[in-house]
Amino acid sequence: MKQFPAEFINVDLDIKSNADPAVFVEAWKHHVIPTHAGKLGRRHWLRLTLSAQPKTPAEAIRRFTKLVRGLSKRDRDLWEKAGSKEFDIGIQAGFEPRSGEWVLDSKVVQSAADLGARLRLTVYSPLLLI
Repeated sequence: MKQFPAEFINVDLDIKSNADPAVFVEAWKHHVIPTHAGKLGRRHWLRLTLSAQPKTPAEAIRRFTKLVRGLSKRDRDLWEKAGSKEFDIGIQAGFEPRSGEWVLDSKVVQSAADLGARLRLTVYSPLLLI
């Protein structure tokens, strides 16, 4: 049987807002890739991933927080008004008997909290690999 270890996939940034969050795609155009954009009723939903994915979730969150801190005042106001901001950490579960571990130190967690963002963990079934 081929071995499939647990592994970090990526971190997505999900933004749900009454205002169109497409300004973030423009502001970060060389750093992010929009993977989903749509509207649910009056709310807009945008999912972004980094164009160059780091090896750890902590580094991905650091890069996103740096992008947010670099926003213009107008765009930062839109960020602040967004109803929901989440860093979604994607982990592929594996079949190997060992576990995978990724640590988010207190500075990374605090930097997400300072931006009003939540942290979400999504674990993908290893059955998707078969």
